[in-house]
Order: sequence, then structure tokens, then C-alpha cells
Amino acid sequence: MKRLSLIILSILFFAVPYADAQPPPANPTDMEAMRTFIEAAKTRIIEVGFNEFRKEAKVEGDWKQEDTYLILLELDGFVLFHANDRSAEDRDLSSYYPMVAEILASREKCIQYDDHEGVSGRYACSVVVTEEIFALEVVTPRPQTFILIAGLHTAPQPEEPFEELIGSNYVPEVTADKVKDAETLKLFVDGALEAIMSNFNLSRAEVPSIIRFRRVLRREGGPWNVGDIYLYIMQGDQVVFHGDRQELEDDSIRGITDSNGCVIAEEIRRVIAGEERECKSLGLLPENPEGYLEYLWDNPEIERDEDPRALESREFSPGFTPKLGYVKSFTTPNGIPMIVGSGVYPVDESDGGCAVAGSDQALPAGFLAMFLLVGILGFRKKAR
Repeated sequence: MKRLSLIILSILFFAVPYADAQPPPANPTDMEAMRTFIEAAKTRIIEVGFNEFRKEAKVEGDWKQEDTYLILLELDGFVLFHANDRSAEDRDLSSYYPMVAEILASREKCIQYDDHEGVSGRYACSVVVTEEIFALEVVTPRPQTFILIAGLHTAPQPEEPFEELIGSNYVPEVTADKVKDAETLKLFVDGALEAIMSNFNLSRAEVPSIIRFRRVLRREGGPWNVGDIYLYIMQGDQVVFHGDRQELEDDSIRGITDSNGCVIAEEIRRVIAGEERECKSLGLLPENPEGYLEYLWDNPEIERDEDPRALESREFSPGFTPKLGYVKSFTTPNGIPMIVGSGVYPVDESDGGCAVAGSDQALPAGFLAMFLLVGILGFRKKAR
């Protein structure tokens, strides 16, 4: 009976709605206000979960106010989430900022510091959060404690040499620059999955979480990201890693439909489940189609390939070029089912080595200037 009472009390505690909680102060500038701000953030995380909270924390609003924002760290200073500078993620922040070591050592504490822009008398506060509380799905094979910090204003970090990235010594059999067709695409994704599951041939003691490899997977020009070939990792229809567009992470592709009516997330689900495909055939599937899917997408190498509807709604695929995808499922060390995949615009050797294109659906040149805005929505491959 006592145990049941404790369970009921716990449920009631964690179910406190955000509307009844103390709202975050506007632009907190003193220690007391910063403490209120970080406590309100923790309450919000408990209510909606960290995946949803990350979406709120990345945009100007309650949780991001000019140079006041949130940073989530592991206890060794490794950045899991940085609301203001995504390039700071996946690196040790304590090596750049001595005050981070002080925050980590004392856990829940407020400090006064001078920031990198020479502003004195700034305040940063921290709170302890646990994996169970904020439901961070893809972290470690065992529960951990993390530090959430507010008020620490950091400078953009310089890009580190590729050789210094964790996992840089691992070379897959087929690298991104070798992906040209269905066979090499499969070998590329298979190699990525093998690297992930083998922890890039490093021990769990050296690298406790698989997300520490995000930077080596993302590095342009490396073995996992060249041109239009890169990897993505999903949990259901949620993008948890995108090798080319970091801003797509935390978003869902649910409902994105190409101009043939193919709901891409649903087709991925069917392929993973071994069910019959429902999307229109584009003639790209190999003789053994297991793991493959076809859909229309925007090829940045082809002019006037963009779908203008994608400018107004994330429900539409951004382009008309036939693309061949390959996906595989796996389970993380902490038991979370995931999907890793990639895609290629197959080369038509009979056409002088050009990519297969849906040229009959090309758009008037007058729309071209408008399509430059597509990059803001995160659909277009970045310029090279």
C-alpha cells in the first residue's frame, strides 16, 4: 500500500501542467531571475519531454532570449544540445570554458562570470536532470545524469581537424564518394550500421554514447558525407541525425508526400517491416529490392527541379527527381529501435552519366529566385 501511494504521488508530481507552473522571466539578467528561468525550463521538460522541448528551445521565445539560452551537458562537459550554436554540439565545452568545469563540479549552482564578448557580471545557473525525466531517447546504454545550463553565453567554436574527431580512424569498405548505384548505396548503409554497432571499433569505456560519432558522420568531405551522399538516422518518423542538414534534426517527416502521392515516411515503414510497397514505381529498384524505396526529391544539381508547394508546407517533397533510398533498422544499446538510411540519384550511363531526372515536371524559370528560399526550410542540399 505504501509503494502504491508513492507511485500515485510521483504521477501527480510529474503531471503538474506547465500552465500552473512559474513562467520563465523575460530576459533574466540577475542571479535570482536566472535561477527561476532554469527551474521553469526543467519543469517544462518534465511536462513535454526533451524531444519536444528542444524544438521550443531552438527558436526565439520563452526559452531563447537574445544571448540567454539553454545548453545540455554530460558530466564530462560533452554537449548534447546547444540552443544557440549547433556547431558546439558533440564536443567538450569544458575545454573551452573553465567556468564549465566549476558548474559541473558543483552540479546545481549559479555563477557570475565575464563572457567572451567582454560583458561582465553575467549569470549562469544549472540544474541536474536525468535521462528518465526528460526521456532523451538516444543517449547511452545505461541511465545517466546530465546538467542543464542557462545563461552561459558561448562563442562559436572553430572546426577541429578531421583526424581529431572520435571515430575518424574507422574507414568503411564503401565511402560516400563511391556511392553511385543501388549496390554501392546498400554497401554504404550496411557499412554505417556496422560502424555504429561496433562503436567504430572503440570501447564503450572510451565512447559511452553513440551520439559522440555524430560529428565524424556529419563532416563534409569525410567518408560519410560527400556531395549528395550522406546518412540520416530516424526514430520512427522523427529525424534524430541528419548528415547534411543539422537543422532537420528533432523534426518529423510524417506526412511529407512527393508529387506522385508517395508518403515517404510510410514507405520507409513498409520497407522496414517487409510489407508490400505502395508508392509508384520509378524503375529504380534492383533485382533484389529488399531495403530499397523510390521517391521524388529535389536534386540540387538540376535546375528548376523544386516543387513550389514545399515553400508553403512541409507536407510536400521539395522536388521532382527520382531518388533511390536504402534503409535498415537497428536497436541502440539502450533498446531503442532506430533506422539508418541514405539515398542516391542513380546515374544513367546511357545518357552520358547524367542523373535520372523528372524533366517533364520542370518549373518555369520565373520561379527560380523564389526557390532560393527553400534552404531556409531545410530541404535543399547546401551549396557546394
